[in-house]
Amino acid sequence: MKFKFMKVIQFILLLVMVYSCGPKKAEIEELPADEGGEWTELFNGKDFTGWRNNEDTASFKIVDGILIASGERSHLFYEGEALGDGFDHFELEAEVRTTPGSNSGIFFHTKYQDEGWPAQGFEVQVNLSHTGDGDYRELKKSGSLYNVRNAYFPLAKDGEWYKTRIVVNGDFAEVWVNDVQSVSYLQLFDPNRKQSFGKGTFAIQCHDPNSKVEFKSIKVRRLELDPKMIKIRPLGPWHERMMKFATEGHFGFADLNPKYIDQADIEDRISNGFVTGINVGFIPNEADKALAADLYKTKPIVLGQSVEGSAESSMSTYIIASAGDAQILEKLNNKKVNILTLRDSVPESKLLALLDAAGKNGAAIEIDNVQKTPSIATIKSAKAKGCKFTYSGISSLEEVEASQYFLDVIDQAGLGYKDFYFPERAIK
Repeated sequence: MKFKFMKVIQFILLLVMVYSCGPKKAEIEELPADEGGEWTELFNGKDFTGWRNNEDTASFKIVDGILIASGERSHLFYEGEALGDGFDHFELEAEVRTTPGSNSGIFFHTKYQDEGWPAQGFEVQVNLSHTGDGDYRELKKSGSLYNVRNAYFPLAKDGEWYKTRIVVNGDFAEVWVNDVQSVSYLQLFDPNRKQSFGKGTFAIQCHDPNSKVEFKSIKVRRLELDPKMIKIRPLGPWHERMMKFATEGHFGFADLNPKYIDQADIEDRISNGFVTGINVGFIPNEADKALAADLYKTKPIVLGQSVEGSAESSMSTYIIASAGDAQILEKLNNKKVNILTLRDSVPESKLLALLDAAGKNGAAIEIDNVQKTPSIATIKSAKAKGCKFTYSGISSLEEVEASQYFLDVIDQAGLGYKDFYFPERAIK
């Protein structure tokens, strides 16, 4: 199928700050697109002309025009004619195919080094089903701007070719997996930031001997710097605290049950997710079903349904239920519930039975950041029963500026990043 190139969308990001009288949301305005320069194919399909391997020459090979990364850790850096003095503002497109359990990455703004993981630049993750090595569990999926803006829901399937598109202009980076945008990141003004966009080359990662990832096209074109690209101030202490959990503690953050109001509110939550790094899921009602299906085509959301009567959809991958459901224990024991919402008004005798059933049957307990429920004591009991957890009420800037309960529970209940549940995303 002939691929129709999507234009590079450039943004001015305006954040409504704490003392504004309006709702807290990230407003995004589209600006005229940069058509860019000519495309240059960096991989000729025959040999490694223009590329330099840094550790194990056997980790990369070319078979029938396909670049294969499989073997001991190594990185293949581009050093060909097109590099010049480096790529700063660019659009890159790579065609990628993964095998089950494989891990790789595409680095930009990096430079050659003799060994080790690249110390300079940024990685766009290539990983649809790799779960980590040893005791480490990897949550970041293909399309993530690794440890900067992570996507926790796989957006493609192992064994099928998919396209990764990366656009970097000034302080702004976007990533797509096929037609679904996974990253829209404007780096904030922060003099203490360890990583900043700059200039450099590209590198392909061979992660480990158990991974096999294929590339059959890696092409790039340069973009003119958009003078409208601006730096904005950080979102505040809550975001700094959350990102510390994400980068140092490997925590993933997703709001799987946001309390939205209307169509505009749904779209705001998605925009906020790009800004904050919080992934979003929705439980659409019948009126929102068509909208959710339309957004699902291009946005990295997941959809769920309620056992209490929300609209069913072939795209739904999780089911949420309330402790007030008369048949809730039966539904938990029949594994018909993925997420259980609780209130501390539940009698203790019933609460313990619910937590026991949730833990035995793989259900997660929802932590409501707005209502600040359940209590820390209940969360500790749920953890002791083997329950996982999810968040609600963290996809609105207004909500998280008003409450950091979703972060407090990590410290006070002793939760780790493996204690949280992330649903799959239905891939058509």
